[in-house]
Formats: sequence, C-alpha cells, structure tokens
Amino acid sequence: MVDHNQKSTINNSFPSRLGLLFQSLKNKPSELFFLLFPLSILIGKSAMDITVSLAAVFFIVQSLYLRKWDWVRQKWVVVLLVLWAYMVARSFFVEDILTSLKVSFLYGRYFIFAAFFSTACSQSSNLSNKIKLVLKGVILFICVDTLAQYFFGANLFGHVSKFGHRLTGLFSRPLVGVYLSWLSFPIISDFFQRACVSKDYKKTVYPFLKCLGFALVTFLTIYASGERTAFLGALLCYGLMILFNFSVKRLVLGGVLVGVLLSSVAAFIILNGLIQKKQSIQATSSDTPSLQVKTDVQQRLISSKSSYHCKGGYGELFADALRLARSNIIFGIGMDQFKNQCLVNDGVIGNEKKCTYRHPHNAWLNIFAELGLVGVSLFCAFFFMIARQLRSKWHKYKSNGLIIGFACVLAYRFFPIAGGMSIFLSNNAPILWFLIGWLMLLLNESHKKH
Repeated sequence: MVDHNQKSTINNSFPSRLGLLFQSLKNKPSELFFLLFPLSILIGKSAMDITVSLAAVFFIVQSLYLRKWDWVRQKWVVVLLVLWAYMVARSFFVEDILTSLKVSFLYGRYFIFAAFFSTACSQSSNLSNKIKLVLKGVILFICVDTLAQYFFGANLFGHVSKFGHRLTGLFSRPLVGVYLSWLSFPIISDFFQRACVSKDYKKTVYPFLKCLGFALVTFLTIYASGERTAFLGALLCYGLMILFNFSVKRLVLGGVLVGVLLSSVAAFIILNGLIQKKQSIQATSSDTPSLQVKTDVQQRLISSKSSYHCKGGYGELFADALRLARSNIIFGIGMDQFKNQCLVNDGVIGNEKKCTYRHPHNAWLNIFAELGLVGVSLFCAFFFMIARQLRSKWHKYKSNGLIIGFACVLAYRFFPIAGGMSIFLSNNAPILWFLIGWLMLLLNESHKKH
C-alpha cells in the first residue's frame, strides 16, 4: 500500500508530470500549439511564425465549426480587432501599398493567437503548469548555449557571434538578452511569490532557493549577452516585483535576491577577466593553435563593432520618429514605412537606401510614427482595459506570481523612454502576444474560479 503523502510525491515527480503532459496532448490537441510555441523559439522566428499562424487558422476553423464566437465579445479583443482593421485600412493610403498591406493584414494573426490562448481555460485549467514545464527547459538550454558562446567564443553548435560584444547564442541575431528578459521573469516571479506567501520556514526557503538559482542563471546570461536594455529592463522588473503586493517579507527576500544578483555580476566580470588574462598569457607563451584561435575569438567578441551602432545614438532615431509622426500626426505614415522615410543612415552613401533602421527602437514612437494618434489611442485603450481589470480584482490576482510577472514585463516592454525592438517585427511580435495571451488566460481562469 502507498500512503497519501507517497502518492502526492509520485504524482509531483518530473516523469509523472511528463506523462500527464503527453496524455493531455492526446485528449486536447489544441494545447499542442501553446506547448510547441516555447520550443519553436529555439528554432527561430520562422518556426514561431508558423506555430502562431497554424494556431490562428485552427482557432478560426474551430470557431466556425462549433459556432462559438464568445471570444470576439471580450472588450480587449474588440479593441484589437478595431486596431487591426485600422492598420489594414491605413495601408491603402501609403506609397508602398503592397508591403504595408502585407504587414498589416498578417499582423492580425497575433491578435487571434492571443485570443485563442485566452480561451484555453475552458479546455484545461492546468495549461499554465504544462507551459511552465516546457518553458523552463527552453530557457535553461538558451542560457547554457549562450554562456558557452560567452566563455569559449562559440556556442554548443560552434556558432560565433558576428555582432561584436552582443551574443547571438542559438539565433542569427543578438536576441538572447531580450528574449530571456521577457520569458524568464514570469517564472522567477512565480517562484518568488510562492516563497513570499509561505508561512512555514521550510516552505519559504525551498521556493526562494529555486527562485534564486533560476534568477542567477538567467540574469547572468542577460548580462553576458551584451544587451544593456534587457539588463536594465530586468532590474526594473525585479524592482516592480518587490513593490507589487508590498510587505516586509517581500522587501527582505527581494533585497536579498537583487543583492545576490548584482554581486554575482561583479564576480562574473572578475572571473571572465581572469580567464581572458590566462588565455592571453598562454597564447603569447605557446605556439598551440587551439589556444590562439580561442583568443582570437574572444578578441572579436570584445572589440568588434556592433552592426547596430548609431553615430547619434537612439536619440537621433527618436528625433526622426517624432519628425515623421508630426508629418501625419493623426493617422501616421503607415505600417512598415519608417524604413522608407527616416533620415538616419550611419554614414551610408551612394545608391544605398537612406535609412539603415527598420524602426525607431522605441515601442510608443514606433506606434506613433506609423499609426499616428489613432493607433496610440487604440493601444492605450487595450492596456487600460488590462490595467482596469487588474486593479478592480487585485485581491484575486495579487497571490498569482505569474500575473505579477507578466504585468512587470509589459511595464518594462512599453516603458515610454526605453529602447527596444519593434513590436511589429516577426522576431518580436510572436513572443509579445504569446505573453499577453497567457496573461489573459490567467485573468479569465481567475475570474471563472471566483
């Protein structure tokens, strides 16, 4: 006979959770899209786009077949559908109609994907736990791969970054730091929340140690990636996480967490300096080819000029985005038109295109320049609805670490003066709307439970 506690231990074991995961996929195939998405990140933006597109098509076909369109009546979905219609309509009045229309029309799949995700609570109340299991594995693999590139000059597959000090890891572009700052923080916040709400000493220590370990690996990888915006954004998220549902225990645990993270970065810098110094000494005193190659790779990582260098910095891009926004302040210049009309070129001459940037590296300026005040208003209305729902039922949501984590990530991602990637590009948009869809899933789940 197995007592109740033994059964609980068996059911919570890793192999048992994997077994339940595969069994649920057999019974509920729609969950496959949400579990495949984190895995598709490892392959790249094409795989993410395919996953999102197939999920959106599946959801529309399913809605038609079952004649269930309740999801359309959600207020936040209505706002996004109006935004989508506006994006498409605006594309007919720009110089490059086909390009703008293609980007605008296809962007709607992200809205539908988020809406599909938000309705999954009617199919499985345990979906978030399954996604967390898959996402943790994906995040840890990205961290190991990127740290290998940082210390040895090449990742696990032998790829060397071509972007100077900015590492690429698995990806073709320096996206590691940005992706990790978005994807890892809800998981960290979930661990942290479990530690904060536990009244028993042992139940506080164990989740806090898990939080600390996961945070250390991801935070050091973000630092190693060379992405300053992601590093500062991660620090902002930690600060916001401590302030949400503020308490003395939360302040103490948060202070310890942030203190350890910052100390680890200092130790990381010293360790890397010692490794490079040792390699440099060995390379100068020995004729061993392998050591010389490794040293050369490290030198490229340290001294190569980043392709994102802008002689005027982000300020020049921001100023030009405002110039374009003022040229059509109500309706903007149209989707995907920034690259055709901006004047920042980083020294490009001759017959080359006059702008070397596809977007102004700021979310709100990107929206303002290309969609005008109409687009800004619609995005503001969308986020206002999320904020209003969070505030009105905060007593229900404040104990959910994932919800707090998503709120922190969105605050960082749409921080008014922060630099960052365009929310309209396919290497960024899938993850953004995956996180938003997951947040709305949790809000819907909590609403139904109460």
